[in-house]
Amino acid sequence: MINRLACKILARIFIKLPHNLMLDILKRLEVGVYLFCRRQSVLYPELKDLLEEQAVSEYRHAQAFATLANLKLHLPPQHLIDKPESLNWNRLTWSEGDWGEPVDGISTRFLSSRLFFKGRTASDYDLSNKLAFMHVLENLQISFYKQLAKFCSSDVRKTINKIVRDENEHSDNLLSALQAIEPEWEQLINYWQMRQNLALLLLPIDLALYLFTHILRLAMWVCFG
Repeated sequence: MINRLACKILARIFIKLPHNLMLDILKRLEVGVYLFCRRQSVLYPELKDLLEEQAVSEYRHAQAFATLANLKLHLPPQHLIDKPESLNWNRLTWSEGDWGEPVDGISTRFLSSRLFFKGRTASDYDLSNKLAFMHVLENLQISFYKQLAKFCSSDVRKTINKIVRDENEHSDNLLSALQAIEPEWEQLINYWQMRQNLALLLLPIDLALYLFTHILRLAMWVCFG
């Protein structure tokens, strides 16, 4: 109930944003999830195929949002998978002089994520907790995208509906992987759902701060070039 209401409110706020800014935020979030999954696939060889497949899928979602907004995100996912050094990138840079995409630090960058992770980074947790909170966050993302699809244009809605199908599969796969290694998986999921409900209270503040920072950077660019 809390998830659905929060996602509905958040979707109504998002749809009021400038079109390209909304798509850019969604793209950045998907790229961040890509890198997290990519790194976990190396840390846990027993789940390499699952996590690498999800990483590629998340990156393709980012590419889909980038295409809708005519934004830069041209490197194919396999190109990144084939580059071991990409695991340590904090930004995805496409060409010389391009500042690139920030893709790390989400777990400590926002007030809501800091509350969700109790001030730790997502990487600090063990595998069972990682699978549990990834499953919970996938379900939150599905709920949000479904609400957003109700208000956005037809081309964006078509893309989001395809992404939701992928995210449902990710959620199921993560749950199955968790159940295979953790006898008390239900308690873990309940714990992370509780932390998610707390974190949702701070999302409006994070969004307001993000918009303020975006406007400030735009003003500085206009003033100083």
